[in-house]
Amino acid sequence: MSAKRRAFKRPMRLHFYRTLFLYERSGIPKQRALRRIRDTYNASLSIWQRAGNWIYHRLGGRRKLPFRPVPAIVADAALLNVGQPLHESLADWLPATELAILEAGEESGKQVQSLDMAWRLVRRQAGMWSSVIGAISYPVFLMAAVMAVLYMIASMLLPTVGANGLRGMSLISTFVISSAEFIYQYWPIAIVTPIILMILVFASLGRWKSHGRIMADRLPPWSFYRRIHGALFLFSYAVLLKGNVPIPRALSVLSRSASPWLASRIHAGMYGVRQGFNIGAAFRSSGHEFPDREAIPVLENIGSLTGEEAFDALIQYAEDWLEDTSGYIERLARRFSALSRTWILIWVALLGTTVLEIIQQSFK
Repeated sequence: MSAKRRAFKRPMRLHFYRTLFLYERSGIPKQRALRRIRDTYNASLSIWQRAGNWIYHRLGGRRKLPFRPVPAIVADAALLNVGQPLHESLADWLPATELAILEAGEESGKQVQSLDMAWRLVRRQAGMWSSVIGAISYPVFLMAAVMAVLYMIASMLLPTVGANGLRGMSLISTFVISSAEFIYQYWPIAIVTPIILMILVFASLGRWKSHGRIMADRLPPWSFYRRIHGALFLFSYAVLLKGNVPIPRALSVLSRSASPWLASRIHAGMYGVRQGFNIGAAFRSSGHEFPDREAIPVLENIGSLTGEEAFDALIQYAEDWLEDTSGYIERLARRFSALSRTWILIWVALLGTTVLEIIQQSFK
């Protein structure tokens, strides 16, 4: 991902799409709308941007506003090439999927609708990924807290008792003390190992594409990844077809910005389409269960239809699938939170029992 795309973050793109959509839907030409967006953001500088501009001018700089919000810079980039389609003038700033949606709208004469579709796509992405991050971060925080308490037990309580005082303790306390001693003696391993495992899992989400991944896609967190990207793929694909983009080209466009895992699924679908299958049958024949086992029969039925109503039906299904996916992730996130709370309560009970037993042993 380029530096410009990293700088133009998802919340900024949400506001940019929505504002431009509202301006153009009101009949304001694109050039005037972009100028208004630029001027609005230029008038809303942060204290650090104002300080940076003041220092720059004191040092002899001649540019009017060297430090300003990123959306203002993006609007300026579009104004410099205002005669070009929006997806071309902002090619360095936007992800390929969003560019494809804008391109489809411009080619079909539905630019205003494409801005709304891009906004809805970005909003869905933000909501689903925030649920995933919340589901994962909470158990990690609790695990770190338990490890910290075990380390304190080994470093502060156990030395006051001594080896003789620990004899004859219950199995529960022996287990907790053994865990505490391991954390105390091998804390680098205890900290680094979960981090490495998390890195490997997250790296595998977008890169692991062998046959074993089909089985892993049924389990969290790979099932999260499959459903999220399957839903976003359906939505983007439906919008491109709505914009009169041919199916092979729509699949090709979506594969450009795809991760290796997603690209392998899309390429398998492209191969089936070239063999004469409709899009649903192509995904079924690939054996990847992508975008989902429930979605494939619907794609087979809708994919056999043609015309504007079929595209509208596919968009509606894609939107419903995004809603279902958001709900699925939120439900799993609540389950993970409940399991995490149960797990921490068990450890609190174990730690409390052990601490009380250590205190009793210290008075003997």
